[in-house]
Amino acid sequence: MAGLKLDPLHKYLFPKSFTYFVIRVVLFIVVEIEVSKSAVALMIVGQIVLACSRKVAVGFNEHIKIGGSPLLGFKLYQQLELLNQFTNQEFCSNSVPPVVLFGTSTLILMNYGTIRLYGIVPRFFYPWVPFVNVLIHFFPFTMIPQTVKVNAKSVEFLATARRQTLTKYEKKVVNSLKPVGIRCGQFGMISTSWATKVLDSILNYTATLLLTL
Repeated sequence: MAGLKLDPLHKYLFPKSFTYFVIRVVLFIVVEIEVSKSAVALMIVGQIVLACSRKVAVGFNEHIKIGGSPLLGFKLYQQLELLNQFTNQEFCSNSVPPVVLFGTSTLILMNYGTIRLYGIVPRFFYPWVPFVNVLIHFFPFTMIPQTVKVNAKSVEFLATARRQTLTKYEKKVVNSLKPVGIRCGQFGMISTSWATKVLDSILNYTATLLLTL
């Protein structure tokens, strides 16, 4: 962007200084490398956490459906609740909100740029804009479906368990259980409705930018 004079600070900070140009380019490359490393690390760790939680939830569903001991399943589920609370507190509460916040903002800006920059920037540069846009979409569309499945399988397990013939004590135990899932800080539990709202927000804000700017 600096070389193409698309840098927003180009007119104000030493536009003819070669040293300034090199510093800006080097800093940009370093920041992009570190951000990419963090994103990949978060994606790997996140996939491990999500895969484990989802497989446990699926296992509970199968345990109930094949006629396994409901009380044993409920006690194991309580352990899953504790693990889920620990995961949300120690990992998800610190990593998920920034990813969602900056990820949605970046998606909105890249969607806007893909449409608005057509015919404005040089032709050799423009193909990089939709290419980067596609790469950015890969991260949330890989993580969000897996994240939603954790909560969906948990809800399915509880619904299946409550339809079983249970003793009075077992009913009390199952009624005390809550759906597990990945919590996005103050934004709540990530579920199907939550993901739908995020997608609607991205589309609405992209349309608003296109209509106003």
